[in-house]
Parts: sequence; C-alpha cells; structure tokens
Amino acid sequence: MEWYIFALLSAVFSSFLPIINKKVLKKVSLMDFSAVYSILTFLFSLSFLSLVKITFDLKVIFLIFLGSVFSTLGFYAINKAIKRSAVSLVSPLRSFNPVVLLIMSMFLLGDKINASNIVGIAFIVLGAYVIEARDMLHKPLEPLKRMLKSSLLFLIMSSAIFYAVSSIIDKVVLSFYDIFGFFVLIHLFIALNFFVINILETRRLPWNGHIKSSFSLIILASVVTIFSRIFLLQSISLGIVSLVIAIKHTDTLIATTIGGEIFHEKHLKKKIAAAFIMLVGVMFVILKP
Repeated sequence: MEWYIFALLSAVFSSFLPIINKKVLKKVSLMDFSAVYSILTFLFSLSFLSLVKITFDLKVIFLIFLGSVFSTLGFYAINKAIKRSAVSLVSPLRSFNPVVLLIMSMFLLGDKINASNIVGIAFIVLGAYVIEARDMLHKPLEPLKRMLKSSLLFLIMSSAIFYAVSSIIDKVVLSFYDIFGFFVLIHLFIALNFFVINILETRRLPWNGHIKSSFSLIILASVVTIFSRIFLLQSISLGIVSLVIAIKHTDTLIATTIGGEIFHEKHLKKKIAAAFIMLVGVMFVILKP
C-alpha cells in the first residue's frame, strides 16, 4: 500500500478523535476521562509487544518519560479546550501546532525558516483572524484583540508548545531507538502520568457512573488513537515526512466539518473556510528549502 494511503487513513481516524472526546466530555470530568483513556490506549498498544525490541538504557527511558510528561500536558490542554468550546472552533486552531514546532525546532535543533514557512505562518494567522472576525470592515483590529485575550487560544497555544517539545524529544529518541518499543513505552508513561495525577487530585480511582455510561466511547477513542498513530508511523516510514504531515493535517478540516454538523455548531461555513486557509498555511510551513 502506498504511503499516502496510510497518511489519509491516519487523518481520517484522528479527525474523529475530538468529536468522540467532545461527546464523552459532556458527561465525564476531563481528569477521569484522561486517566481511563490513556490506560486503555496503553493496553491496546500492548498488541504490538511482539514487535518490540526494548533496550533498557536508563538515559533513553528517561527521555521517553520526559517526552510523555509534555505529551500529557498537551493532551490535557487541548481536551480542556474541546470540553469548553466547539469542535469546529478548536480543530482549525490546532493548525498553530506546526508553527510552534517550526519555531522551537529553529532554536533547539538549528532548523532554518524559509520564505515559504513565513507565508504559511501568515496563512495560519489569517485563518485564526477569520474565525474571530465579526465585522472586518468597521472593526478590522477587533479579531486580533479578541485573539490576544482569548483563554481558548491560550489553551491551544499551550498545547502546541507542550506537543512541540514532546515531538522534538521524540525525534531525538526515534533517531536511534526502536519505533515499537517507543510506542509502547510512551503510552505506558502517559497512562501512569494521568493515573497518578488523577489519584492526587481526586483521591479516588477514575471509575464512576459517568465513566461507566461512556465507557464504550472511551474504548472507541483509544482504538481510533492506536490506528491513527500506527498508520502515521507506517506512512512516515514509507514517505517524505513533510508530505505525510501535510496530508495528516487534513484531519482539522474533516473534524471541523463533521464535528460542526454533529453538534449543530454556529457559523460553520466561516469556520470551514478558516480551516481550509489554515490547512494551506500548514502546507507552506512544512515546505523545506
């Protein structure tokens, strides 16, 4: 099977994740959901155990754990945004993720920014402007003021920063470590992180009536996550990373369209247009000189 088929499959699967999460988070607390979801995802990742070649290098395992901490924080921040706001609003704004990763890679890994990247960043900011715009003709600066004051944008940008740091650590580890070993360990550490945080915060196990009533949806979210990530890894192993990321990021447009329809969210056409503008921006951001 061609690499772009795997990339498209990854995008389709991941596009349903914010929609499923939104439905669960209408009934379940974010911390309980995160703990149960991450434990289930780890258990499903064990199905790849026969492919694992783990070497117990404490420095590497510490790096994977460190990456898991930032992934945990990123997951919590983006799902807090999903719980508070419309899927069709959160999904397009996730296009800031590759921008933050690009900027952080420039400082931490020495990557260079070219003219195409700058054009891409401009498109992504324009898309965010369109989402916030209400009266562009008479109040052209109002969307920018709302963006700067937006708690939603703060959560999404925080998530983008946490995920960017995690991605950089993952990139370093995967340059010399087994992919499937990493896959299992990262999910183990994320599950442990959320389980411990949940116990410390709630003083109880993450199991109650709301979790029971939504358990099938949480299982579905975990399965969707596993398939999305495996297809993504397979696509990256066969294709050009920048093109894979471009195709994978179509999940924001799919989630915006389908999620907006399912939850009957307002101003959906404008949000879909903004998602498309930001998707174009992502493609420019990932272009190499």
